[in-house]
Amino acid sequence: MTCPATETEMSIVNAIKEYLEMVGCIAVRINAGAIVVPGEGKSRRLYRGAPAGTSDILGCLPGGRFFALEAKRPGMKPTNKQKAFLESVRAAGGIAGVACSIEEAAEVLGLPGVQ
Repeated sequence: MTCPATETEMSIVNAIKEYLEMVGCIAVRINAGAIVVPGEGKSRRLYRGAPAGTSDILGCLPGGRFFALEAKRPGMKPTNKQKAFLESVRAAGGIAGVACSIEEAAEVLGLPGVQ
């Protein structure tokens, strides 16, 4: 399944996450950055996600190895912060990479492909 150029990054993330769970991985969607919910005075709230650059999907392969996947639309590249995060995961012994499809995610993680 290759990614059409019109597919959204969120639909790519969801498809990859669904596939990973189907093959026995733990896969968690991660939101990076912060959201401010408007309000007056103390009713204003700031919600913080993961640090900037954190990959879209973090998880664990069957057997226990940690992984991080950055989902991208075809032709898009990771930011410098995303590249640094992926490299830090590799340096710590995890598997990390960028994928725009289920097939690319399976290849990065060494999992069986989709028929």
